[in-house]
Amino acid sequence: MRLEIRMSRQENTEVLVIGAGLAGMSAALEADKAGSEVIIAVSSTLCSGSSFYPGTWGLGMVAPQDEEDKKNFVEVITEVGCGMNDIRLSEVLIDHIGEDIEALEEMGVTFKKPETSAYDETLIPCFDRKYRKWYGYLFETAKPAFKDRIESSAIKVLEHTEIFKIIPFKNHYLALAFWNGEVIGIAAKSVVIATGGIGGLYEHRLNTDDITGAGQAMAFDLGCELVNVEFMQFIPGFIEPSYKTIINERALKLAQILSKDGRIIIDDLEVLDERSGHGPFTTRLPSQKFDIEIFEEYLRTGEDKCVKMQYKVSNMSQEGLMIRDYFKWLKEKKKVDASEDIFILPFMHAANGGIKIDEKAATTVPGIFAAGEVTGGMHGADRIGGLSTANGLVFGKIAGREASKYAKKMDPVAAEEQSINIDSIHIVEGHDAVDEIRKLMYRYGSIIRTEKGLECALEAIDAMEKQIREGEECDLKQGLMVTHSILMAKILLKSMLLRKESRGSHYRKDYPEQSEDYDKALIMFKDEKGEIGYKWR
Repeated sequence: MRLEIRMSRQENTEVLVIGAGLAGMSAALEADKAGSEVIIAVSSTLCSGSSFYPGTWGLGMVAPQDEEDKKNFVEVITEVGCGMNDIRLSEVLIDHIGEDIEALEEMGVTFKKPETSAYDETLIPCFDRKYRKWYGYLFETAKPAFKDRIESSAIKVLEHTEIFKIIPFKNHYLALAFWNGEVIGIAAKSVVIATGGIGGLYEHRLNTDDITGAGQAMAFDLGCELVNVEFMQFIPGFIEPSYKTIINERALKLAQILSKDGRIIIDDLEVLDERSGHGPFTTRLPSQKFDIEIFEEYLRTGEDKCVKMQYKVSNMSQEGLMIRDYFKWLKEKKKVDASEDIFILPFMHAANGGIKIDEKAATTVPGIFAAGEVTGGMHGADRIGGLSTANGLVFGKIAGREASKYAKKMDPVAAEEQSINIDSIHIVEGHDAVDEIRKLMYRYGSIIRTEKGLECALEAIDAMEKQIREGEECDLKQGLMVTHSILMAKILLKSMLLRKESRGSHYRKDYPEQSEDYDKALIMFKDEKGEIGYKWR
């Protein structure tokens, strides 16, 4: 059954950029610089998404020390990524990041840098093994710099414009969007998807609410392949006070981890010391015990407020720059004193996988490009700290340039469409399916994964999908959010089931060791029947 959607108006452009975080704005500016007409559409506002997340003071970026360091950097990315990265993408990332950071500085973005040239171990990126060039990406200067540059350009900005479907035509794509209570169309010769990760699929997430996984779902529906989606980062965050505040891992060596009733959960000082060297959970190191024990306590009690952290701070002046700045920021911005009891749990932080792209940020569908956390391939099973932000910057600029080149080869956009037909959307009235999906994904598809748990979650989501299809036609916007969430949840759960081993950020309790049988990347795609297919690369 088909549903006719009438558009209140249609915008025409050469390049459409979806998303206005670091990757999206970089892509839009680069396409504009190349002489293309550009529209940037964002469901919230400019400077949104994970690259401007308010739960931390800013984000780190790292770059190689020099030309000689580039080779070592790529080698370490491959080692940390457990061989799951596309080395070509890793090389492009490391080759460009230094010059792209310099370009940001020329644009007016200032970076926090080490106060002295003295060695500071707190500035070694997570999972890295040496000191490199470190830059503290500060929101307070990045936001006005990007806004000023976009406002002075010819880029047309459509804020509060939520793209929900991309439809291919002969010589262009038509993106349908919710805007001001209406449906509008945006016709473009090429499209850059920069919508961020999949945090919105999880109950506890360190993301803004506009990170829903819709970009991946729309790309998959178009025919784009997804890669490495089973790999994602979970890091400890605050349940109470100041919910969704990121824990600075460097300060974990100063912490004691207790149950709600005061029982020590982590009593191994070596585990705490090693865990303070990296933010995300990983199975590569003995410190995996930290996250697993905390999540086991959550599963045992069924309560969010089940694990508390107490900092033991004596002489702050002896600590490194990152730790000193963190506690200062925590008190001034979050109104949290280091002496308080802080309840914590693992939070979904970032995706390591996503839309499969090549060195030119092109997907497997002509004219569709992607950049930032929505993509996968350059990192692998684990990611070095500071490279997610770097990825958005580097491949955002590449995507903008290449989308502009593609658009210039295409004929003018055809006549405007007045209406379009899509599949009908159904939902059971009053049934909060997205909330239920988030709870299922957090319980069964986060830190601890098992065949029984993953199949339980899939069965529940399949039953939910069947119930929805038997329901009445509903509000289009609500229905599409549920549809996208169901699709992405099923893709993620199936990929987690298929990888019967533990590797990097992917932990299978029933397969706790890494296996040579899975020394290959998992690619998910839409098969000829419209079902979820997969292949190993």
